[in-house]
Amino acid sequence: MANLRSARVLSWVVVIAIVGGAVGAWGLYIWRSGVGWQKPSDQQTSPPGQTAPGESAAPAAATDENVQPSATPDAAGDARQRGRAGPSASVSVNTPAGSTERNEIKLKEGAKDAGSVNKPGSRTPPPAAVESPTPKPSASPDLDAGRSALARGDFFEARTALSAALNQALAPADDAFARGELIRIADALIFSRATRPDDPLIGVHVVGSGESLNSIARRNKITEELLISINKIKNPDILAAGQRLKVIHGPFNAVIDKAAYRMDVYLGNVLVREFKVGLGSQDGTPRGVWTIRNKLKDPDWTDPSTGRHYSGGDPANPIGDRWIGLHCVEGECAGRSGFGMHGTIDRGTIGQNASMGCIRLTPEDVAFVYDLFVEEVSRVTVR
Repeated sequence: MANLRSARVLSWVVVIAIVGGAVGAWGLYIWRSGVGWQKPSDQQTSPPGQTAPGESAAPAAATDENVQPSATPDAAGDARQRGRAGPSASVSVNTPAGSTERNEIKLKEGAKDAGSVNKPGSRTPPPAAVESPTPKPSASPDLDAGRSALARGDFFEARTALSAALNQALAPADDAFARGELIRIADALIFSRATRPDDPLIGVHVVGSGESLNSIARRNKITEELLISINKIKNPDILAAGQRLKVIHGPFNAVIDKAAYRMDVYLGNVLVREFKVGLGSQDGTPRGVWTIRNKLKDPDWTDPSTGRHYSGGDPANPIGDRWIGLHCVEGECAGRSGFGMHGTIDRGTIGQNASMGCIRLTPEDVAFVYDLFVEEVSRVTVR
């Protein structure tokens, strides 16, 4: 009997020991999981300025209020970020979401191509982008309106807004932007075969019986050469009644900025072209308002300083193959004559004060304006 009692006591001791051991093991497991116990090798610290693998760098103390938060996401955040492309400086504005092909606007000469996040053929998703701050408006509301109109593809509104902006004091970069876009718009709407019924600067003329290109051109205060060019007329001598022609409501006028060595050509109040010019030495090009007196191709010319005569068509002729004579209407040029615009065989003098007072252009540029200016109608203002 005593042996039986001893066996029972021993059994209870064993049971209690087993249960106690299990409870202790479970408690140790819970303690390790809850407190975040780590092995000594996991508690190493990183040198200053570096982070251990898997850690996110804490931002340094900053005093700038505009400092952006760290863009480094955690593992779950990184997975979310890969599913979208946020705006960044390298994203092409016109690239549709998820597109892997370039969708770009033709850039002006000298401009840098920003490109797009996903290059053609790329299969690697772009890195998560940091949200860019909203662009601040410029000092010119008209310039901002012009940019917005261009983004919408509204060339008419853009032309009006950018023309107004040019009459203001713009920063050099903004001025260059407005000029470049106005010239691009002019190429698309004016110096092409395109017509729009709501464009006040152009129209469509139906040729009547007995009309000529010259009579149509003079009625619209443009040149016959310009009519031929924009309508791609192959034989100017054949003009049929009922034929439809694009016409431009002229005249074209110009403003020459002596300080900038630049001639701006306008149709109404809209800038359509600009050209670099050469001017008279010792401030020899008088300021004032001039009209176009006459126009000559392959002109003869006699150098007044040497008496040497050059025949028309002579490749050595210093004034080239175009002459646009000027007549002073008002200003400091009053009473002075012999001035004009012409080409040059010395391109290095463009942008300098090197002529005897006339306005020099490259051969290509003078040929272009020659076909724009109408005798006794177009005006040139030198200031």
